[in-house]
Amino acid sequence: MNQKYENFSLQQWRQVEQGELEKLTNEQIEFYAKPEYDALQMEQIRLAIQDGLSEEQLNIGANPKFSWRQMAEIYSGFRKGLSVGEVKKYAKPELDPLSMFQVKVKILHKCGKLN
Repeated sequence: MNQKYENFSLQQWRQVEQGELEKLTNEQIEFYAKPEYDALQMEQIRLAIQDGLSEEQLNIGANPKFSWRQMAEIYSGFRKGLSVGEVKKYAKPELDPLSMFQVKVKILHKCGKLN
């Protein structure tokens, strides 16, 4: 086991292994394999990397203040074609995941991207 990950939980370590299995680069794995993220947060960031989100998009969601559910709402907005500015309207740690979802749906509806 890599020493920088020695204090990871088994679930966090599995996210590192999954990144390796998915052929992510060391740089990509190091982006999400940080002790400040729990395993579910690491998974959301890893999936966003695998989906090809840009570094700017990844950085908006990769905040340990966001729960994994909040990260999922942020990254799903990008996957549905929302801009950085549109996602930033609801990418706020003080908003719970349901509130984030509701704001996202309103933006998607307004932009005609709701499908």
